[in-house]
Amino acid sequence: MAWIFLNDAFLSIVRDPRAKNPHTLLVRARAKGDIERAFPRAKVVSTPNRDYAYRAYIQEAQVAAAIAFRITGIDYGNFKSSVVEDDRHDAYMRVWSAMYGFQTDRVRRERPSPWGRAEAEDLEALEEHPSQNESRKPRRRP
Repeated sequence: MAWIFLNDAFLSIVRDPRAKNPHTLLVRARAKGDIERAFPRAKVVSTPNRDYAYRAYIQEAQVAAAIAFRITGIDYGNFKSSVVEDDRHDAYMRVWSAMYGFQTDRVRRERPSPWGRAEAEDLEALEEHPSQNESRKPRRRP
């Protein structure tokens, strides 16, 4: 599965084992118009009682081409700033925050330190430049 966050659409793309054509992907969206913005010719079905309210079956080559087209058209330096709709921006910020928390938790687990966080950063700086600031080496607390 792929979640695709475009600045004007959020898409979930999966392979549906029930699809008649093995080269067809199921593109799903939570907001009306999101699928059509990425795939203007898609035949979108409203499924309001499902986890994704809108769905369309699209050939995988068309999905790949449309996503590649959007990627090659990136003209911004900050994705979040390119999102115009306030409610979409706020939703994306919540996802960004959750993933930032995931990142910091993962980094903390991957690089444990017997010292506090600031002291560990000082140690890393010393390792990069061992001849500088020898007096700044943090001491292990009892």
